[in-house]
Amino acid sequence: MLRLLPRRVEPDEYEEEEEPPIAFQSRQECHACHERLTYTDEIYQLEVVEAARENGQIECQPLLCDDGDYQFTPLLVHLECWETIVEQIQESRQDDPPVESPTGILICSCCESTIGSFEPFVSSTFGEIHVSQRCPSGQPAETICHLAARRPVCLSCMVYVIEDYFDEWEDLFHEFNITYEEDDQ
Repeated sequence: MLRLLPRRVEPDEYEEEEEPPIAFQSRQECHACHERLTYTDEIYQLEVVEAARENGQIECQPLLCDDGDYQFTPLLVHLECWETIVEQIQESRQDDPPVESPTGILICSCCESTIGSFEPFVSSTFGEIHVSQRCPSGQPAETICHLAARRPVCLSCMVYVIEDYFDEWEDLFHEFNITYEEDDQ
């Protein structure tokens, strides 16, 4: 007797409005809308880093705790969510002139202010979530495939959206004594 194998569902076979099959969902969620991220979703990885010029190159390093772990956990957001957040930042900062510093090595992608050496900022990197081709533990591992260069966002811009979208990073502003006027938001 012949037994039929279950039909494999291809990613294009489900409707946009429907949830993708569980096999296509990653273990990660968008930190802005809190929806589950799906493999090959276009995302931005947000990471609190500091930069320095070294041998003519700009090198970025995440802020780490004394034990070597991230001081501020990297976050993932859908492309559409990040675009909305950037629009919100730009609207909040539209009347503020860029702050320029002679020691600046980067320019904020939202307000065009300079970011100095070892000044913390948020690195936003466009990419996709993939399943790693290597599974040394036998369990599939997720990896972020970066598809574009980092885009810096200064903390003066991020202060306008942390409370609404990224509760995990609220300590960031207490750590570096950054505030905003309530009227501005």
